[in-house]
Amino acid sequence: MDDLLKFVDQNEELGNFEIRKQKANDKDSYEKIDTEEFKKKAETQKKFQEINQLVSDMTWAERFEWVNQRKLKGNRQYSRGEISEAMSTYLEAMMGLD
Repeated sequence: MDDLLKFVDQNEELGNFEIRKQKANDKDSYEKIDTEEFKKKAETQKKFQEINQLVSDMTWAERFEWVNQRKLKGNRQYSRGEISEAMSTYLEAMMGLD
């Protein structure tokens, strides 16, 4: 994933490629997606993989505690007005539930 993101960053400035995704309802059609949208989705997927690896060996009780700590951290961030950071922390907590 890191190599792919690095490639996109290096070639984005050259403007010599575009990213397309397969349409869900038509397997023979593709649609162009914005490079920033692609990067955000790739980063989210990478983060999910990291969290999944982190919690995979935890017991249910350990995982529950980890998720609860993320939730509490998100609550503190939200109360300080750090909305974007809180959303990211809440997302981490939800990823840990999978």
